[in-house]
Amino acid sequence: MKSLLTLFGEAACDMSALCSVDTARDVEYVTRRYENEGLPFLAVRLATFGKDFQKSLDQGFVAADSFLSFKRRAGLPELFKGFLQHVFDPNGVILPSPNHLCIIAVRQLTLMFEKVRIDYDRQVVDAAMEGYMASERNVKELDRKIQSGLLDPQLALFEQVANILWADTLQSVEEDVLNGHLVPRHGPGSTAEKLLGNEKWTQTEWPVRLDEWFPHQEYLVPSLRYWREATEYAAFLAPEQERPVRVITVPKTVGKARIIAMEPAAMQYCQQAVFDSLTKNYRRSIGSFFYSHDDQIPNQLLAEEGSVTGKLATLDLSAASDSLSNQLVLRFLGRYPALSSAVQACRSKRADVPGHGVIRLSKFASMGSALCFPLETMVFVTLAVMGSLVDRNGMNEFTRVRRSEILDLVGQVRTFGDDIIVPTSKTQSVIDWLETFGFTVNQDKSFWTGKFRESCGKDYYDGTDVSVVRVRADLPASRSCTSEILATVSLRNRLYLAGMWHSAMSLDPLLEKLLRGRYPNVGLFSSVLGRISFSPRYFSEAPRYDVERVNTSLQCEEVNGWVVKPILPSCKIEGLPALMKCIIDGNYLSNDLAFHKWDWLDGIRRDPSHLDQDGRPLKIELRLRWRQPY
Repeated sequence: MKSLLTLFGEAACDMSALCSVDTARDVEYVTRRYENEGLPFLAVRLATFGKDFQKSLDQGFVAADSFLSFKRRAGLPELFKGFLQHVFDPNGVILPSPNHLCIIAVRQLTLMFEKVRIDYDRQVVDAAMEGYMASERNVKELDRKIQSGLLDPQLALFEQVANILWADTLQSVEEDVLNGHLVPRHGPGSTAEKLLGNEKWTQTEWPVRLDEWFPHQEYLVPSLRYWREATEYAAFLAPEQERPVRVITVPKTVGKARIIAMEPAAMQYCQQAVFDSLTKNYRRSIGSFFYSHDDQIPNQLLAEEGSVTGKLATLDLSAASDSLSNQLVLRFLGRYPALSSAVQACRSKRADVPGHGVIRLSKFASMGSALCFPLETMVFVTLAVMGSLVDRNGMNEFTRVRRSEILDLVGQVRTFGDDIIVPTSKTQSVIDWLETFGFTVNQDKSFWTGKFRESCGKDYYDGTDVSVVRVRADLPASRSCTSEILATVSLRNRLYLAGMWHSAMSLDPLLEKLLRGRYPNVGLFSSVLGRISFSPRYFSEAPRYDVERVNTSLQCEEVNGWVVKPILPSCKIEGLPALMKCIIDGNYLSNDLAFHKWDWLDGIRRDPSHLDQDGRPLKIELRLRWRQPY
């Protein structure tokens, strides 16, 4: 990790040149604390500095409880004071026209290592699992309020607004369920049974409660001709025999882990069927003006607008997926009994939580369920619209919301997952409604007071993009560290595109050595691992990418370089599972509404070896190949 400190020094050099600020003492201070505290200083302490800086921008002043682990003189911390004095006055009050470049510099230097992926210790895992259980307890408390009737007026308004927003979409999915038009599929990831790739097509378990809406005669076999074969190899499980979801952690930051719940193969298989019907029909409702299941750009544009006008706030939720009550989902789908029943049939009811055993779930689902994202987003859109139109404290049983009032919010309310944008004047009302239904707003990542806004990975201050180039992994030590090499090439090019040329070019000697000299200049979209450059490599009329030959067969320019070769799980299937896979995927390829799945599926299925190996890559290798440099 020592190499990351060197990279910090190069980044400081870039920021020094950008803002004409001397950073020598800052680098010296960071080096000294790094030697005493190690990587946690770069990834945790500095990141805390960056978050306090963001809140100070939002509040308009440096609060007394900010920058606690850093020495302060008067109103400002000593670290990065050269930049900070161009943003705040000596008392810590934001300047009328703060220097945007200095804002970028402070954020870049403090937040660039926040997401470094490293192996975390057992305490981090235990804390994540305890957080999962705490969310479950909160959901149970909400369920008690719902069942006791304490929230009946609020739920009546929730159902009213949900019906206006989503009626056409949910009715279309209801018809797909009733008419048997749901087409299942397996995703590329692992399952609770630890199945990979083609192994999932050999279904050995089938919960009997799926049969009402996903009959095994249709979903396990291509036709009734093969029904007897399916009953011979598949075990049909009663509710008490069902396999629970497997709760695991994946890296999030140095001090935190993210919770993922791995669904059983049969459940995920059927969830995908409902998911695809939801995503192909969501544009039928006016709710699609406030949500897009595969496009974050509208959120980012509204965040930029909010940073300029101050009229739009950006909100972020803590543990959003694990806080969605199944009882709330039942009320959300209450007008559509077939859809609601199908969703409940493919919802896992129990979870195996390390350190806590198998528990019964009150939450709808965690990340890992195919239905988690679309349903939680629809619920958040509904609550954001409610909060923007109705004050929770002023509502009563006669409160009504009109369709025209909702349409007036287009361009002011937008949601992507738990990234929510609402009118600034209605922020507290929206927060009240979210908290009423058990959700917690992350105050450290929510902004509505000043000119700083953050949504869907983009950060803005007064219309200026102040997003950070983040380091995701340690720098590679040898060519066998393939994933680290890919991450470093990506980092180098992102630094270059951000104008941090010292930092970018400091990585070139390392990559040149690891890639054995095969490290050409390439264009933005080349499959070859190489460097992006806006200027010619030599002082001549050379192109911005290297060319070593012209392929006369393809009539295109090529360069010899390293390309990524994914190694897929080897699992040969034949007979009934192979036939079922070809029919299911063929159905998707022939479906005009399969939109973004075309290219991915088409590329896989044209490979005749897809019945021998499939799924997410187990590892990746680098191969020397001739490819286009652009």
